[in-house]
Amino acid sequence: MADLSQSLKEALKSIRRPTISSRNILLTLALVAVFSIALSLRIYPARYGYYLHEYDPYFDYYATNHLVEGVKAKGLDGLAEYFKWRDYSTWFPEGRDVAASSQVGLHFSGAILYLITTEIFNIQISLYDFLVILPVFLGAFTTLIMFLLVKRFAGAGGGLLAALFFATSPPILGRGSLGWFKSEPLALFLALSATYLYLTIYDSNVKMRGVMWRAGLAGILLGYANTCWGGAQYFGIVFGLFFIVAALLKFDLEKTTYSGGASSILNTHLQLDLPKTRPILYPEPYRYTAYRWVSF
Repeated sequence: MADLSQSLKEALKSIRRPTISSRNILLTLALVAVFSIALSLRIYPARYGYYLHEYDPYFDYYATNHLVEGVKAKGLDGLAEYFKWRDYSTWFPEGRDVAASSQVGLHFSGAILYLITTEIFNIQISLYDFLVILPVFLGAFTTLIMFLLVKRFAGAGGGLLAALFFATSPPILGRGSLGWFKSEPLALFLALSATYLYLTIYDSNVKMRGVMWRAGLAGILLGYANTCWGGAQYFGIVFGLFFIVAALLKFDLEKTTYSGGASSILNTHLQLDLPKTRPILYPEPYRYTAYRWVSF
């Protein structure tokens, strides 16, 4: 018994109380404050009603609901059936090829996140209510991604300032608050996450294996962002310019070469696999109809 008591005392002595600097405490509190501000400003429209806003979010809800019902009825076959869906309710008599004229990534993300929330975490909420609140959390979490991204080259202070600007920017709030189940909130979250993840390959402790999986995941995230929002293509331009500038500056060219190839290939491949972002190489019967114009 004495031996056991002595062993416990020695074990307790070896356990050190974690120490947290006052700087890290203040930084954490500041991030919590910025996150709370972002959440509060985006949820503020709830005082006027808990609704989806404008036309496009209602169509995206309609298409997402089709996906959810398809998965519940047919399982994974319901996801595949989406790409064959021609909707005659929004355009008649030709019908609308939804997958070829919509933000496919947005619909899939909304459906999958909803199914995870309700089927795995067993949170009881309607799809409509879930999609109304989803942009609020996407925008709030994007402020944290913005902090991590800017912190890499401007320090913690610059990261906090950038996160605060993103949290309070009127243009972003106008197209990313409660009820705005549309392209921008999800695409910005994905594209900024891809940018941050790609920049981590230049950390000194990241070996070539880490470079490849980080660059590949960044390419997938950026490609998926393009399936959610056409504006995400501008992030692709930034990546392209970065590859050119990297050759002129003191970057690790080996990492840049391999990571640039991996991210570009996966980014392009993901977009070519989906009809909305795939280049049109042949005329389609409905290509020049009014419905095609309305879909954009």
